[in-house]
Amino acid sequence: MTKDSVNPQQLNKSKQHPLTKLVKTLSAFDPADLLTSVAGLQLMPENADRSVRLEFLAHVVASINSKGFSSKPKVNLKQFEKICKCDSPGIEQIVLMEDPFNNPFTEAFTFHGGSYIVFPGIAEEPTFILRHLAKAIFINAEPFPSQQFKTEVQDIVLTVLVLSNEIAKRAGLERGVKPISAPRDNVFIPNYERLANLKQAVSFNRSELIDLLADHGVYFYSIENLILPLGNVLIDNYQINNGELLARPIVQTGDRYIVASPSLLPTFRTLTVTLII
Repeated sequence: MTKDSVNPQQLNKSKQHPLTKLVKTLSAFDPADLLTSVAGLQLMPENADRSVRLEFLAHVVASINSKGFSSKPKVNLKQFEKICKCDSPGIEQIVLMEDPFNNPFTEAFTFHGGSYIVFPGIAEEPTFILRHLAKAIFINAEPFPSQQFKTEVQDIVLTVLVLSNEIAKRAGLERGVKPISAPRDNVFIPNYERLANLKQAVSFNRSELIDLLADHGVYFYSIENLILPLGNVLIDNYQINNGELLARPIVQTGDRYIVASPSLLPTFRTLTVTLII
């Protein structure tokens, strides 16, 4: 375990840590499987108003160490529903921060190679910001001074757009899907078959990612700075606008890569951190 890893046993000894009980509860289940479930629920327009809660749960689950899939029991639908409820321990304060979802649930973004489906999420005008940044770099009347930087930006933007579009395609989501409003309600959990489909939509093995990106002329190294190993996410300083998944929304466990928060892929912060590192 690295120095940045969160050890649930150490947290459980601290009665003052506000997330101790929640971490203990979630640590009973296979965190890799649980994370795909939490991520999959974020692909449902019925859960748009619960985005803050689901991103928070993704952050907590990503902090739990695991040996990989099937190392612990998988959560069943009844247990999962209880974890996500408004009054679940550790969730109550997060629910108070939930606001009505003001963006389209899915939106089209035009870039090199065509049009891609993105998930704007709860951030304020993320596609608007990205669209104007792209214009400033690629179609400005004055050529951008650094061709190397321009190429890096193109590869990174194209990579996250391709990945976002593939997730939407797998989940059966078109562009222009509207959110289904139900503020401060319980999370909508579909039947087992639909949830399994959504979990598959956010989960990739390495060869799938390599082939997907190569089909669009980009390479795996373009997303390496967006990846965090499962268990290497901190929660002791978590804030809804300052979590590690905001910058690195892809969580790795073994050969599996889980897009823990699909709406964070095309955000300005994610792309900025990738370019800086």
